[in-house]
Amino acid sequence: MGVGRRKKDLTSTPLLTSRAPKDPLMLARGYRSANYSVLTPLGGRWCLFCATCNGRYFLDSEAARDEHWRHMNGLDRISLLREIHESREELQESTDEVIRDLPFWIDKIDLSGAQMAPFAELDVFEPAQRAVRREFQERLDAMRSNILHAALRMDCPACNSPFNLSNGDHLGEHWAHQNGSDRLHSVAQALTALNAAKAAKDWDCAERLQHWLDVSAAPWLESRRQVIWHETTQFSGFLQNVLNRDRAIQPVDSSSVENFLEQGWTTAADTLPATHFSCNYMSEARMLLVSVTVPARNVALASTFSPMVILGAPAGREGSRSESALRIAYVNGLAELALSALFLLFELTANCNVETIVLNCMSDSIDGATGKTARACVLSVQTSREEFADLNLAHVDPTLCLRRLRAAVPRSNSETTAVRPIVEFDKIDSRLIEAENVLGLLDSRPNLMDLTPSEFESLIQNLFSAMGLDTHQTQASRDGGVDCIAYDSRPIFGGKIVIQAKRYKNIVGVSAVRDLYGTVLNEGAGKGILVTTSGYGRASYEFARDKPLELLEGSHLLHLLKEHTGLEARIIVPDTWVDPASDS
Repeated sequence: MGVGRRKKDLTSTPLLTSRAPKDPLMLARGYRSANYSVLTPLGGRWCLFCATCNGRYFLDSEAARDEHWRHMNGLDRISLLREIHESREELQESTDEVIRDLPFWIDKIDLSGAQMAPFAELDVFEPAQRAVRREFQERLDAMRSNILHAALRMDCPACNSPFNLSNGDHLGEHWAHQNGSDRLHSVAQALTALNAAKAAKDWDCAERLQHWLDVSAAPWLESRRQVIWHETTQFSGFLQNVLNRDRAIQPVDSSSVENFLEQGWTTAADTLPATHFSCNYMSEARMLLVSVTVPARNVALASTFSPMVILGAPAGREGSRSESALRIAYVNGLAELALSALFLLFELTANCNVETIVLNCMSDSIDGATGKTARACVLSVQTSREEFADLNLAHVDPTLCLRRLRAAVPRSNSETTAVRPIVEFDKIDSRLIEAENVLGLLDSRPNLMDLTPSEFESLIQNLFSAMGLDTHQTQASRDGGVDCIAYDSRPIFGGKIVIQAKRYKNIVGVSAVRDLYGTVLNEGAGKGILVTTSGYGRASYEFARDKPLELLEGSHLLHLLKEHTGLEARIIVPDTWVDPASDS
């Protein structure tokens, strides 16, 4: 294009005769304001008319050019720059070095101001855009380099020592002593550093990081995903977590077992899904009764499940369980949870006079028949310290182990998960005392009629204990017609049993049987047993028929003693013996 000439003069266009467009983009596309800058040759020099101050100046005067540039408004600046750009070829043919460099002056203009922001978006001023992009790229490269430097520096989460991720030796050393969560943190940091290295185009660093991720991190991460997949889809893992815990269990103070035990349980059982802990300690019987609330089956195990996402990859696949699989998984989880709780309880009471623990696991679930929330016992177990200490918990099958302990465990093939508690929490009996081991003190063929009343009651307690029942003797002065209380741990058939013992010469009257039946009802027991050294009449047997009563005569008592304790006892009534008041 010739100097001072234009390809198209748009000032005569009707659209622009009344008012010029305000949009700089429209101006740059060919529209001109009424006071546009005019670039013309004058006396061999390039002269420009300033549309802002109506002044005229020569472009080869840098001082004048910069002065007018400073007071030009945004639209006039864009018009000037367009004039220079359109005359770029002619200006570069000038013999004047300043004039020849004028087009490159555009590349040096500061485009950061708000008024010049539209200029940077115009394709017609590509040289200026390149300058802006170069500067931006330089700043971006510097920023990416700083980001990479920060991403490579890491403090080991295990030992808090700083190291550089690009150093494979240091990375391997710290990786070796990190636990699972620490390693996940290291892998996440390495992935961040890898992306930063690629962005900074530091390909050597990126290659080193990628190699470590492929060789060391990827195999471990895959195994970790499998572990997490198992943990998130199973109601299990409680026993191993308790046995492998890092911190030691601090036994509670024996001065107040109930108060201190609740505090100790909260700390020791923080990983178990067992809440609402409550306990009752019977010092005379050295028995601790504990009740905890465990998750219902629909809470503990979902019928459908989705995988967790670990560092962008799913752990496992979506799946679902059948009803039978859910029941089996829940029963196994309950068994593992109960053994874990018993382990913690025996450890917590190591300094206390606790020989037996009864654990009831309660659950709140929706009753399908009524639609209401119902509370039921889903597992009940009783065991002694000696019996539990004999178990190798690291290798037991939790369900089989509990059945060996005669626990009330729901059947995996049963529709219901509720069981009958071995000992009701609200049926704790303060009358219970520790029974004397009479069997070890008797002669080889003792006469039962020579024993004191207390010794005879202890002998009956020893007998039923040897038969597999959890039996406790009551205090003589406050037994309420009950000499012994026994608990049968068998599901369905088990429960509380009241036992009365009578050393009689003559037949036991029916009134004693009636009294026993009244005691069974009053105690809320499932069965009553009356033991005597003599026998019963027909009226007693007729009354006991179809009732939860069992009558044991003297001959039957001697047979049970020999079968279960090896004691060959005798019943020889002295001539001077007098029975209590007649039971007619």
